[in-house]
Amino acid sequence: MDFLYRQIASLGISCLFLSGGLLLFPVYADNIAESTDFNVDTRDYGGSEVAQSGDFTVDTTTESSSGPTESVIFALDTRVPSPDLASSQSALFTVNTLAGVPGPLTVHGLLKSTTGAFVGGASIEIKIYGQAWWRGVSGPDGSFYPPEMKAQNYVVTVQKTGYVTLVKNVVGMSGGLRTLPLLIQPLAPVPTTQTTAQQPTTGEKSDPDGEADPTPASGDPETQLKIYSSGQWRLVGAAGSPGINPNAMTVVLSHGWLSRPGDWPLPMALLIHNNHALGALPNILAWDWESAADSLAPWPDRACKQGEALGLALRRRLGLNYGQRVHFIGHSMGTLVNRFACDTVHQYGTMNGGDIGWNPALTKPHMTLLDEAEIASVLGTRVITSATIGAITAGWAGALREAAVTAYQDWKSPIPATPTSLVDSYISMVGIQRDKAVNVCLTAPAIGFMNPIDAHGYAHQWYRNSAQSPFSPILGFTQAYERGGTLPPSGNGLTPGSLWYEKLSTPALLDLALDPNPTSLECNLGIIGAYSIQSAATIGADPIGSAVVAGEAVGKLYKAGINWVGDKGGTLIIKTQKATANVTEKIGEGLDAANDKVKDVLNSLDPERLIDGVSRSTFQILLGGGGVSARGAGGPESDGPGSTEEPSAWLTLAIPANAAMMQFDFTVNGPPAEDCIAAAVAGKNVFNLPARYAPEGEVQSTDLIDVSSYAGQTLEFYFGLVGGTSSECELVIDGLRFITIPQPKLEIENHASTVSLHWPAAASGWILEASETLAGNTWQEVIPNPGALTVAEGVMRLEEARSASRQFYRLRRMP
Repeated sequence: MDFLYRQIASLGISCLFLSGGLLLFPVYADNIAESTDFNVDTRDYGGSEVAQSGDFTVDTTTESSSGPTESVIFALDTRVPSPDLASSQSALFTVNTLAGVPGPLTVHGLLKSTTGAFVGGASIEIKIYGQAWWRGVSGPDGSFYPPEMKAQNYVVTVQKTGYVTLVKNVVGMSGGLRTLPLLIQPLAPVPTTQTTAQQPTTGEKSDPDGEADPTPASGDPETQLKIYSSGQWRLVGAAGSPGINPNAMTVVLSHGWLSRPGDWPLPMALLIHNNHALGALPNILAWDWESAADSLAPWPDRACKQGEALGLALRRRLGLNYGQRVHFIGHSMGTLVNRFACDTVHQYGTMNGGDIGWNPALTKPHMTLLDEAEIASVLGTRVITSATIGAITAGWAGALREAAVTAYQDWKSPIPATPTSLVDSYISMVGIQRDKAVNVCLTAPAIGFMNPIDAHGYAHQWYRNSAQSPFSPILGFTQAYERGGTLPPSGNGLTPGSLWYEKLSTPALLDLALDPNPTSLECNLGIIGAYSIQSAATIGADPIGSAVVAGEAVGKLYKAGINWVGDKGGTLIIKTQKATANVTEKIGEGLDAANDKVKDVLNSLDPERLIDGVSRSTFQILLGGGGVSARGAGGPESDGPGSTEEPSAWLTLAIPANAAMMQFDFTVNGPPAEDCIAAAVAGKNVFNLPARYAPEGEVQSTDLIDVSSYAGQTLEFYFGLVGGTSSECELVIDGLRFITIPQPKLEIENHASTVSLHWPAAASGWILEASETLAGNTWQEVIPNPGALTVAEGVMRLEEARSASRQFYRLRRMP
């Protein structure tokens, strides 16, 4: 029988229509309870099954405001065609909508080590709905017996010195006796150490490929700073190059990873030249760091060095007292270059001593972020995006926003410490919402399913369109000083933290719609670029998306895992007098220190979000002030005040055979002066960052460092605090882990005359092979034609002409 349940508001009654009759029962305004969905079996048991209803709701409200949650008695007409209809009608019956109440829950816990031994003396805590309910200690045989509780979900936390913390969610919705076996992991053994007078080599301490060109001698041209003139870039100071006007405003264009000034900055420079609204032509400059940006993996530490060099070049050419307005426009990792340049020219938080730098009250810096440098963090396993709104309840929004803002104000942030007049951020693939920026979420890449390269470049394409638009859009080049914008902007939606969406339902190319609730942002935390734009809201008729876009080309090609060095233990560390080794517990899932901060906030709000295994055993290296003795303290193992010793540690590690990248965490305690954090593998520097850029006392993470060429080898690693300028700084290194790829995935796209093959660029040690048949050993290595093989966004791409016959492809690991 088919059922239809309706409310007839005008009559104040509810009707349940049945195929054989009609039943009315009263509904009152004083609602007490309503049943959950349930099934009514309407099958005819006369021999053949006719039908069973789907789930539906029956309103069981009673007249009394304090009455029971049990329905009144009513009849269901279940008659079936029969000569004797009366005999087939049901009697009155009661529908009981009281929820089932299970009996009490009794828990018998048993705690063991992963080695198999019982663990006594461990502190046990049980939380229910985020509140501590019971605390106890495990007995010698590992047992613990919390009091009887109601059947409900709960969280068990186990802690003991020498073990990593265990946090486990337990589903306990049924009553009765429940045995709860728990396993807790011991900390790794303390590494064996020995002292040495070994000094780090230049190759271990510095990254020559990432350094800026030397400072030019007086009168020589800059080697990386270029000025726009007659449709091309010219070196500043070179013969025939126009001079920089210290009385005009300055626009600085910085390209990103695997890019160059001749890409998007060149047409942007032409548009600024032709569309500016100033009396004098602005200085239109570009920073050429192509050689440092041309590498397999993005190097944010290179970007900060390049930014400092850009800032110094601007000071040389525009003077130490430059007082005109300045606009920094950067794409991808170029936003980081601009951030460090802005702080360098204004002397905010970057350089010690010397002159005071430009006055931001006069320069009024404007920072434009075009799909900012989170591209590095996508490949470095973390993303937060505001392409999601309304997906979090009001109670979560503020805390989540606070967590995101706090966690992402790290050394890789493109927001300068310098006071700014405007930061406008255009998010097309991997940018994130910033509370200090006017944010524009460009939704076309999500709706249009662009490939990652086009999606990432859509931000600078949109901004260029705003510079040549016949009308003035809400945001974009309209707000720039060059176009006559008044900064800081004023008006609804033009204040820091606001969020706009690209409005795709109108024919106007640059229409934006304001999100009325920009604090409702959601964290999307992915591994190796797994990144999605999702939304539970729409603005007008515009879908905000439900599409996998940025980073997909990387993330879906292989499954990544984390291989923690500390899980193995027994690592040999060779130290100087200012280095010590330890083992410790690492709280978090290990993707990124900022990631873990966000998740800690989420977990504190809803403990049932916790997953097993959020803690790890890791070794820890202390370099400098926290080592054997404080640097400069004059102790027996100190070199005395003003020591130039560079605290260093070397260790030998077996790199997993399937390792693609590595990552580690670091914390700077105390003033580092001009010292740098350095790391090297097999004598080659892989990370070099001025320690002053790390917020003091805050755990920071490197982005992913490519170690794929070392996979399967046992090599020496180096960590150091180099430079010898600090006497009080301590550097803590921990959380070293390898990102492994069990097996790369090969993807093929068919086109009219070609096939496009994609696989992870990090999967070194694998070769592409082809065969016309799967029978026999007929596989041959594919030798690409010149220019057919490219690397972009962490993905290898090969365009092959379609074969007249069938063609099979595979990746094979080289022996």
